[in-house]
Amino acid sequence: MKTTITLLAAASIAGSAFAGTQIATNLVNLYGTNYSVASFNVISDVGLAGTSLQPEGMTFYNGTLYVAGDRDNGETRGSLVAYAGGNLASPTRIALGQALDSDAGSNQNWGPEGITVNTSGSGYGSFSSGPGRLAGVEGAGRDRAGVINLSDGSVTDLVGNAPQVFGNFDDLAFSASADAFFAVDGDLASSPLVRLNKFTLAVEATIVANWGGGNAKGLTVVSKAFAELLTGASILTDQAFIAAIKDGTGPLGVNRLVVADLNGNIIGSQQGFNLTGLGSRASEIEAIAVDEATGRIFVGDEGTRTIHVLTIPAPSALALLGVAGLAGARRRR
Repeated sequence: MKTTITLLAAASIAGSAFAGTQIATNLVNLYGTNYSVASFNVISDVGLAGTSLQPEGMTFYNGTLYVAGDRDNGETRGSLVAYAGGNLASPTRIALGQALDSDAGSNQNWGPEGITVNTSGSGYGSFSSGPGRLAGVEGAGRDRAGVINLSDGSVTDLVGNAPQVFGNFDDLAFSASADAFFAVDGDLASSPLVRLNKFTLAVEATIVANWGGGNAKGLTVVSKAFAELLTGASILTDQAFIAAIKDGTGPLGVNRLVVADLNGNIIGSQQGFNLTGLGSRASEIEAIAVDEATGRIFVGDEGTRTIHVLTIPAPSALALLGVAGLAGARRRR
């Protein structure tokens, strides 16, 4: 059963006809290896009448996948959806609190397009004990950031709240290695990668990352070991980014994944992520999260209202699959 966490109480919710429904299976080739991708319809997982979960922000933390989307009517209406264990059959709605919206001139439910966790223990959105928190950004011209308390959905520590005061960012990721936040603005042609101070969210640097002409909409940080396992190449920094790219114009088509080190250097090349059998809507990947403990990569698809899941096997698992030679060759590059 699905449960709802609100500011007042917890209650069951309905309208989950598609929860946990796998609608397609595809193969994608990433860095020379084929992976099976399972696609799950999540359109009804907010669980409120008239809502549609269109994944635009995702993060995996402490065993739970969190998924966010725009707060507009017909979309999440100020909701966050949590999947314990990354199990897409068991969505939980977290009702988000309200925050002053200068565009509307009134308090509005919050709808982050990007979410992450500050794991450093200090700075914006950090926590050392008590309820967990997510730091989020809301773009679409609303240009602000806020901190979500996961125990009650309240939104605090707002930054921005007016056009031009804060960046129009599509996603936010925290790097423990760099001790800083990073954000992308997928509405700009170059989709610059911006480093933000972890205390103030002030811009510290703008990194020119060549995303291949597409729009970087989703961003997550992974360990050096995971990035090297995925790409088969050496990573020069302690952590790395995986970016979800949509609207590309190159031969790989609309959707791609890109791995880059913390300096913005692309590792290998862009990897196509076009999938079939997803229905009539155009596929538009906008969010990405990784559970390194299980090797799962979650990709949020706003256009088809789906979450795609693929697993990168550990080297020992690859050996069991009879491709140890390929894995060894990739590690020696």
